[in-house]
Amino acid sequence: IDAARRRDTPAFLDLDRTFHLGLLARAGNARIVDVVDQVLDHLRLARFAEEHDALVPVAEGHGAILTTR
Repeated sequence: IDAARRRDTPAFLDLDRTFHLGLLARAGNARIVDVVDQVLDHLRLARFAEEHDALVPVAEGHGAILTTR
């Protein structure tokens, strides 16, 4: 959440990628990890290029996922 609050988009997107790919890797399907990795490249360019205000809600959602059992 710190990177999101600082509006450090490059750091946030790196952490976001690590979060999503790490979750997917736990499922053991390397193909889906590769596909999502490519999708995240596209999202990096399209969604977050100008939208700093979207970072905090996304980061908070990640925290909620990690604390859910």
